[in-house]
Amino acid sequence: PFSLSHIDLEDPSVYRLFAEANTRGVFQLSSNPSIRELFAKLEPRSIEDLAVGCALYRPGPLDSRAYWDGEEDPEKRKERGMSMTTRSAVEEYLRRRGGRSKVRPVHPLVDEILGETYGVLIYQEQILKIATVCAGYTSVEADRLREAVGKKKQEMLRAEKPKFIKGATAILGSPSIANSLWDFIEMFGNYGFNKAHSVSYAMLSYQTAWFKRHHPAIFYAALINQELRVRNQDRMVEYVYDAPRNGVEVLQPDIRTAGPMCQVVEGGAQIRMGLEGVKGISANGSTYLAKLMADPDNHELDAFLLAAAPKALKNSLVVDMVEIGLMDSMIDVDPSMGISEKLHLRGRIIAALEHVNLWRKKCADHPLCPSGQGFYSDVEALLKEKVTYYELRDLEKEGNRRGYDKWREALHAFHTFHLNLDHVLSRENEVLGLFVSGDPLASYEDLISGAGL
Repeated sequence: PFSLSHIDLEDPSVYRLFAEANTRGVFQLSSNPSIRELFAKLEPRSIEDLAVGCALYRPGPLDSRAYWDGEEDPEKRKERGMSMTTRSAVEEYLRRRGGRSKVRPVHPLVDEILGETYGVLIYQEQILKIATVCAGYTSVEADRLREAVGKKKQEMLRAEKPKFIKGATAILGSPSIANSLWDFIEMFGNYGFNKAHSVSYAMLSYQTAWFKRHHPAIFYAALINQELRVRNQDRMVEYVYDAPRNGVEVLQPDIRTAGPMCQVVEGGAQIRMGLEGVKGISANGSTYLAKLMADPDNHELDAFLLAAAPKALKNSLVVDMVEIGLMDSMIDVDPSMGISEKLHLRGRIIAALEHVNLWRKKCADHPLCPSGQGFYSDVEALLKEKVTYYELRDLEKEGNRRGYDKWREALHAFHTFHLNLDHVLSRENEVLGLFVSGDPLASYEDLISGAGL
């Protein structure tokens, strides 16, 4: 059986996701572009590298400023003609890792402790080891120092400093190194992080990235469903647009086959959005639709409209579903059709839905309705009947004239209704949260290119 504990933790293809900043949906690395950028610069190749990245992406390491070359006094730097440029712990770590800055030796004992992080103090565990190995602290005393530094307890720090300097001078053999090390530790208080936490975060980041690399369809379906459950439309759309970048085609919901939630399509390279991803369809609504579709007799439009209770499924929602293509399979719109033909067929049904209640009433009263010719044809025939009825009446009478004009105008509107692409794109964005039928900026392509955008 599958177990996360058995996956390869040294898979180059997984680490490539981090180096390419392709980590949307990955634990800890999804929401903020700056953390994706940090890991891309880090180019991690191990869990340890990921752990460092998790520890570095915190306000302290990002915001702290220092010179990092052993002289922190600005006046002395000026006197010696040294660079006055400060860097954050993140910047310095990346420079040292990339060979652009040298790791400054301090003392063999200190260098061994900080070797894994290129001489940059990152983890709380490192301060514990420095205190015990380099200053002669017991484990309990070292933990008290860690607490004082981490929580910036000034009174405790003032009490600890002489003890630390004395112990470090005795072991390291240099008051200067002891004082510099204390300054380094005090600065660490701005950004130190627990290594155990960092490694745990790193493991979860790697595991989610592993799923993204090796099982992307399942990965994105799970992400999208999670956002559907908490109704986070913006985050859901983010994943919908990221999925094709990773080889997963996202299909819009289909009334006949979609379930309430996003699901993987057979074959594993596609996912289909769930009905709950449609604005206006609640959890109860998606369950109701799924129940209707469970009966194959309701897979044709006529039967579906007669079976659906108007109070449970408002006509405005049916219009939305037709406009955005959710009901294409029910109205003979083939995916291979051009967008103009799709809009023509959808538009016919939308025009007919304007009179769906009149059609339902006729079907309730006449055994030959529906006729089997299709919903559009039945509504067209019904409107023509209304016009003919008033044509045969005395049109000199005001009531008959009004009735004739009303139904003649209704028939004209029915025949001339046109569904345009701009409207559909707008509705797709509002109802689905994404554009399915085209790019809304396509008509401005020349203008955008001319502006150099």
